[in-house]
Amino acid sequence: INANKTWKPDRKMSEEKALEMAKAVAAEFEKEVRCGNLIDENMTLNKYVSEIWLKKIEKEIKATTFVRYESLLDRILPALGYMKLYQIQPPQIRAFLDDLYSEKREDVKLTPTSKAIELAKSAPKTRLAEKTGVSATTIACIAAGNRVKESSAIKFADAFGKKVDKLFVRHEESLSATTILHHYRVLSAILTAAMQDGIIKDNPCRRVKPPKAGSHMCHYLD
Repeated sequence: INANKTWKPDRKMSEEKALEMAKAVAAEFEKEVRCGNLIDENMTLNKYVSEIWLKKIEKEIKATTFVRYESLLDRILPALGYMKLYQIQPPQIRAFLDDLYSEKREDVKLTPTSKAIELAKSAPKTRLAEKTGVSATTIACIAAGNRVKESSAIKFADAFGKKVDKLFVRHEESLSATTILHHYRVLSAILTAAMQDGIIKDNPCRRVKPPKAGSHMCHYLD
């Protein structure tokens, strides 16, 4: 295994003390390498999320929450993923949040009409899921009157021989304040985990004022 670590002694430290500390740091570093616990301090956000964070949280949270986190990462990683973790600081985080405020939602949501709700309740969810090609969870969402993705709405309408605009109402809108807050919280959770793993010294999100959640909570369902 080839690995290296840079350590700089405090300028006020004596030569003897610096040598002693350097040996201690080297010994600890060698131990980390031998035990397989070494984490690259120059790791990018992309690499940390894919190789460490997602694998860790997948075992700790509900499947639906995990899917939700993945959808939020679709905006976080293209914006910040190329950066090394220690390079992500308040200015970069604020710029990312500002971009979210001006962004339009790509995942258009459709609200079911009373007819769609009636059809979603016309048979057991599992049977309707097989008929329409969408999940039973989505069938339940339609039956409850919750918004769903356009692709799911189209499949549902096609299965009943209906045009999608006869069963659903389209919504095109900017990202809600609540959605932006969710992005902030996920990014903060990632950076907190990186701090706990010893890759960065602190979580820069703590030095950025969180966005205020809107009064309307949008639904984010498959």
